[in-house]
Amino acid sequence: MKIRGFGVASLDVWLRMRVLGEDGKIEERWHKCHSFVKNGYSLLNTALANDIAGKPQFDVVDVDGTSRTVSWDEQNDANKYGANAPANNDDYGLIVGTNGTGTSWSDYNLRAKINHGTGSGELVYHETEIKSSEDSGAPAKITLERKFDNDSGGSITVREVGWFIMVTVGGSQYYVMMLRDTPAATTVGDGARLISTYYVYVNPP
Repeated sequence: MKIRGFGVASLDVWLRMRVLGEDGKIEERWHKCHSFVKNGYSLLNTALANDIAGKPQFDVVDVDGTSRTVSWDEQNDANKYGANAPANNDDYGLIVGTNGTGTSWSDYNLRAKINHGTGSGELVYHETEIKSSEDSGAPAKITLERKFDNDSGGSITVREVGWFIMVTVGGSQYYVMMLRDTPAATTVGDGARLISTYYVYVNPP
């Protein structure tokens, strides 16, 4: 794609779903993402151009459906902003759910989130890891990954995945979904592990 003779960089996002069974069997699927929701656009818009009263700000809708105006000035350390959620936390980072209804531009949460735990229908959430960030060559790459263990006593079918960040507004933390994808249904048997990985590639023109 060319605009007035200039090349335009592209942004590609892929989602890999891997299931490691107790029997050692590995199942793997890839999903091409078209998944940024309005919140993701708002964040990108702020990074590129948005400036309100001399301060970069972005308006988003949190997971409870409440509009929040987030100022970059307040997101000044890892305890106030980011996607690298710790283990046992299902508020942000990569989160999975069971509802495969297609993604909408206005989505602000998963349709049927799977909670952290070992009860029926629950998965054990490990930390969300930012596995790599590479800018030494083309394409530049960022990778986010999270492991989920099924100790619930039964199979669980994952049909949606979301990428959530924690933001701080007025000293309080809120959670915002940036991407939501509905890959092919992935069944995680009892005793199995799901590894969900987002790959974000930035390709120069």
